[in-house]
Amino acid sequence: MATTALSTLLPLMSVPRCAEAIQLRALRLACRRFCDDTGAWTEDLTSFVTVADQAGYTLSLDYSNVVIRRLTNVEMDEVDLLEDRWSLSSGGVLTFDPAPNEDDLAVIVTVVYVPQPACTVVVDWLLSRWAEPIAAGAEAHLKCDPDKADDSVPWFDLNSAAIAEQRYQNGVAEAKLEAFSARQSGHVGIEHRSFYL
Repeated sequence: MATTALSTLLPLMSVPRCAEAIQLRALRLACRRFCDDTGAWTEDLTSFVTVADQAGYTLSLDYSNVVIRRLTNVEMDEVDLLEDRWSLSSGGVLTFDPAPNEDDLAVIVTVVYVPQPACTVVVDWLLSRWAEPIAAGAEAHLKCDPDKADDSVPWFDLNSAAIAEQRYQNGVAEAKLEAFSARQSGHVGIEHRSFYL
């Protein structure tokens, strides 16, 4: 999948006299925070097949510079497994309990990715969809950090930081709603009825 540099978000930020390198660091932090807060970067890993009586499988990530924050679903042979049937180690090994008793059962794992701290690029669709709140999060971070209490940085501005943080939080709320809606099956609607006394 195509990737885009986080630096493309620089024009969305308004941080006067702040060096580009400092802004890029803030964007990396904000992107990680956004993915962590929302679970927005959710994807299915490339599927693999089981080996009879083998419990552990090392997951292959589809990107460099990312980590798996958590698994949202594990499917084996087209059946969703309950969480007590599998576990994920910090080293990225998925372990089934009990081990599969057949060869060649297809396994599909859905993961939530978070960029590593040094990550400078992320998937295109993430920035296309969530550029504004990520940039706002970076701006809020920079503007609320005085650096030193007695000699604040030129861009220190708590009022502006609060506005940027609110834009970030609005984006987080929208992303969480989208992620929740995507996990629901079927169409859920609410019918409005009028009641008269």
